[in-house]
Amino acid sequence: GVTRTIDYYEPQKYNQLEAKYAHTFKQAGKKWTVDFQYDFWNDDENALIQNAIAGAGALGQTELRTRDIESSDDFLLQSDLVMPVGEEGRFELGFRAETRVISSKYIAEEMVSESWEVYNGLDNDIDYSERIGGLYAQYGNTLGKFNFLMGLRTEYTEIAIDDVKDLFSTEKKYLRLFPTAHLNYEFSKTTKLQLSYSRRIRRPGFWQLNPFGGIGDNNSIFAGNPDLDPAFTHGFELGAVKNFKKLSLNPSLYFQQTSNFFQAYVQQTEAGGFFTMPINLDIENRFGAEFLANYRMTKWLQLSGEFNYYQFQQNGSFDGQSFDFSNNAWTAEFGTRMRLPKSFTFQGSFQYQGRSQNAQTLTRAIYVANLGLSKRLLKDKASLSLNVRNLLDSQKQVRLTTGEGFSTEMMQKRIGRRFRLTFSYQFNRQQNERDRQPGRSNR
Repeated sequence: GVTRTIDYYEPQKYNQLEAKYAHTFKQAGKKWTVDFQYDFWNDDENALIQNAIAGAGALGQTELRTRDIESSDDFLLQSDLVMPVGEEGRFELGFRAETRVISSKYIAEEMVSESWEVYNGLDNDIDYSERIGGLYAQYGNTLGKFNFLMGLRTEYTEIAIDDVKDLFSTEKKYLRLFPTAHLNYEFSKTTKLQLSYSRRIRRPGFWQLNPFGGIGDNNSIFAGNPDLDPAFTHGFELGAVKNFKKLSLNPSLYFQQTSNFFQAYVQQTEAGGFFTMPINLDIENRFGAEFLANYRMTKWLQLSGEFNYYQFQQNGSFDGQSFDFSNNAWTAEFGTRMRLPKSFTFQGSFQYQGRSQNAQTLTRAIYVANLGLSKRLLKDKASLSLNVRNLLDSQKQVRLTTGEGFSTEMMQKRIGRRFRLTFSYQFNRQQNERDRQPGRSNR
């Protein structure tokens, strides 16, 4: 057998600065706001991987070390103007500008004849920059029992990737339009019908773009794809809302068509290991139904549930291989919230994700339970909270992947339960304002 030992060390620093300006006018409902946000972080990921084959002595021992120094600077400037129109109308106009620059300097080395040598050519310096500028306008009004909101956003994006070895250097520019339409009809104060359409964008994260994803296992390597494009979705939804005295029901039907959708592609290497990277495929059509329920049993106890079922059809090919596939999947979530004496609040949730499958990979079902207890302090200006995630130590994901000439099963398990104790204090806190977790961007 093979014994693998991994020593891992990753110090991180995350910083976030925010500023907000708001100006109100004599005209009721008219408001101008400006938001600025600056995020900057860095981390230094180090790993030492040692493999030893039982009974092989020094000949069966290998050493591999990796290092990836990453840093990022993100700027956001946004301005919005809201103006009332007539008695019920509202017009909004705004712009948003973002810049993001991420650097990654990585190297992987193996011990050869008592000296470190670069492993499989894995050493490079990469800079990824992203500039996004957008303008939007939307108008909403109410006509009797009918109300609507129509909007249009235009977005111009420039992306540039540069690296020392000139292996991934590329530039991309695109201009896109994103319309939205929301229509509502109120049959009564307790019954509403809703119809909506929107076009959305999903940008790949840097971990999906960075060609060096670390080497936790020489036989199973994940790498990002610098040529990955954003995915675009047309979404349609027809839903209803029915409110009873203590119960709220929200069933809906939806259809989503996504172009350039992301999927993990697995292939076998010449050495018999496996290499995984994200790719773009052509089209995914998804049709589903969702049901949400909220039951306020008492003033201090609230229960909620959510069920989502959908069927999908995927089309696309990569490297001469077809990835056409169709299947179905479902998810469910149940939650509870209790207001306890002495300003304590208890929350619990149970999430279940049924098995899912695409052209290459079958993912087994997974479930997880989370608990949280919080207390308001200092006249509601501060809070102390304790959260436990993965309470049942069940966050284990099993994937079975098949390809040309191979089949593999992989299990990824999060180690144990996670406990987090948080204290927060806010100046000039507004009533009912939610806490935003540290390190969480507004984007």
